[in-house]
Amino acid sequence: MFDGYFKGWSLPSHTEAFGTTIFDGVQPSINAVAKLNLFTITSAGTAHTPTVMKALGYSTTTAVAASGDTTIAVAALAFDPGQTLAANDYIAIELASGKYFFAIVTNVSTLTLTVAALPEAVVSGAKVWYFGAAGDTGHHIMRPPASATTSLSAPAPAAITDSSYSFASGGVRYESNGLGRPMLILNANATAASTHVAMAGTYYRH
Repeated sequence: MFDGYFKGWSLPSHTEAFGTTIFDGVQPSINAVAKLNLFTITSAGTAHTPTVMKALGYSTTTAVAASGDTTIAVAALAFDPGQTLAANDYIAIELASGKYFFAIVTNVSTLTLTVAALPEAVVSGAKVWYFGAAGDTGHHIMRPPASATTSLSAPAPAAITDSSYSFASGGVRYESNGLGRPMLILNANATAASTHVAMAGTYYRH
C-alpha cells in the first residue's frame, strides 16, 4: 500500500470552444502514484462526461524525433491485455527534458504514430505511455450535471472515489503497476463548452 505523502500537484483552469476536446495531463513522478483529490467543473447547458484516464501500458520509441516533428516510431502497439493503440487514442510521450507531452494519435501506420508537433526533441528509447480511448477498461467516467458547478473532493491520502472504486489509484491492476505513471483528464466538450475549474492531487510513495 501507499504509506508516504511525497508532494502535491495541480493544473490550471482550462476550457475550450465547444466541439474542441479538453485534455489535461498529470505528469508522472518516479516511484510514486498520482492521486486526484479535487476536480471542479462548470458545465453549461449540456452535461459533459469528463473521464479520468490511467496509463494502461507503454512502448518505447525506436528513433530520434526532432522538435516540431509530427510523427514518432514505437516498438509496439499492444497495451493492457488485448488492446491495441489506434487513431483517436491518447498517449504521453517522454521528451528529452524528462517531461511528458500529452497528445491524441491522429493516425497509425504500422509502428509510426502521427501526433501534434512535438514541443521538443524525443530520444530513441523514450517511454510512450498508452491511455487508449475514454471507453477502454480501466478509466473512470464522471457525470456532472448540466448548468452547474460541481466539485468532487477527497482528503489525502484517499483519492476521489465512485462506488468504492478509486479512479486515481484503485483497482489491483493499477495499484500493482501504477508507480511512475501519468494520468489524463479528458472531456469531449461536445456541445455547450464546460470549464475544468480546478484539478489537484497528491503523489504517494510506498
